[in-house]
Amino acid sequence: MSVESNIAQILINVSLKDWLTIAAILTAPVSALWIQSKLDERKETRKRRLDIFKTLMATRAAVMSQDHIKALNMIDIEFYRGKKYKKVKEAWCEYSQARTQDTATTDAEQIEFNMDCEDTLTELLIVMGKALGYDFDPTHIMQSIYKPQGHVTDEEYQMFIKTQLMKLFTGDFSLPVSVDEVQEHKRLRKLAIKYLEGKLTK
Repeated sequence: MSVESNIAQILINVSLKDWLTIAAILTAPVSALWIQSKLDERKETRKRRLDIFKTLMATRAAVMSQDHIKALNMIDIEFYRGKKYKKVKEAWCEYSQARTQDTATTDAEQIEFNMDCEDTLTELLIVMGKALGYDFDPTHIMQSIYKPQGHVTDEEYQMFIKTQLMKLFTGDFSLPVSVDEVQEHKRLRKLAIKYLEGKLTK
């Protein structure tokens, strides 16, 4: 019997179970690598989502900080897939809309605006936390914040300066100028004019 005949006979005698065993042996390394890559991808995705949540929690009392704003802008990317993150995206839209509707002109309207922003941010953090395995209530989110009084004072001072500068640039506020300063400005203006006239006549 030839070699070819022997091989053919062996192939005929091999059962389906044997073929499956051979296939499993040949594909096992590739399958293991594929499974591992998927697990690593899921782990990395969860880490990025956790980083966003942790950053928002850490900066929830400093909503104008760059870290807070950057984390908010990453929500659309990192929470794009998955049905269980639908509520996260909805809560983010609510907070974003609340933030962009700052048309307050009175103290009462400003207080209402601030409360609306605080409520929608709290809801966003609660929904995001639940999606990632955390269970926080609104009281814990908004009251368990450590913020030194020095930081609060500094932020209020910076806000006051920005407000006053805005009023100055829009004409709603003017800097006090003494009579002596006005006279000095006039004198300097006259000297500048004489100097320029002298240059032009040369």
